[in-house]
Amino acid sequence: MTYRLGPIFWGLVLIGFGLLFLANVLSAGAFDVGEFLGRWWPLLLVLLGLWLVVQAVVERRWWATRVTGRTGGTAGTWSAGASETLSLDLAGATSAQVEVGFGAGELVLGRAPAGKLVEGTFDGGVRPEIRGPGHVRLGREMPAWGWGPGRWAHGWRFGVTGEVPLALTVETGASRNELDLTELRAMDLVVRTGAAETIVRLPREAGVTRARIDAGAASVRVFVPPEVALRIYGRVQIGTNDVDTRRFPPTPTGWSSPDFDGAANRVELAITGGLATLQVL
Repeated sequence: MTYRLGPIFWGLVLIGFGLLFLANVLSAGAFDVGEFLGRWWPLLLVLLGLWLVVQAVVERRWWATRVTGRTGGTAGTWSAGASETLSLDLAGATSAQVEVGFGAGELVLGRAPAGKLVEGTFDGGVRPEIRGPGHVRLGREMPAWGWGPGRWAHGWRFGVTGEVPLALTVETGASRNELDLTELRAMDLVVRTGAAETIVRLPREAGVTRARIDAGAASVRVFVPPEVALRIYGRVQIGTNDVDTRRFPPTPTGWSSPDFDGAANRVELAITGGLATLQVL
């Protein structure tokens, strides 16, 4: 049996507020709801914070069990019957645009087989929206109303085309993301994350790539192939900026490879972040 803690919690919250207002009515105003909340709202915030911590722990254990079939397993290996597959043909398109809207869980992205725009397995379901030749948006199957473990957790492992120039947008929430773009011709890349752990491996032979990473309360690691030049604009505002300055010396606007302007394969990377940890290797 699977227990949904979210509905129980929010049900108790509604009951609690209902009892407060009922006490106000029955006491003919002798009990002041506003005064009570004004005095005890810090405690309510503490209780809400405790609930979010419990929810995160339960979600993590639920996700480990669902993904691996046992608590403490290795993420990224889904049990039989837990996934659905999707395969979309490139169908002669000379360029591609793939947009990914992802929630909680684990996202692993790489290269699709020849002739495919997208192909892979999608634990928790996927909703593809074809927007034109070579253009698709992958969204989540919307769960039934409610809160609790499994309502938003997904596990997607899929590839996108590496045969044609690609514009890739990835938007995630509280998730673990591994984006291996090494063999992709990603000309434009946008990554937006919430409370996430994200690994990005940049393209090796895509020519000029323009990339942007917007990170919330996140950990971001960027791996740059040895033959690729990189120029970074911006930095995270609160957190750490750990950049390999031997390869990418500091500049007034960020960091840059000394040979950036003449490199055949180079990436212009714009970084914005709130409370984040950035590592570029």
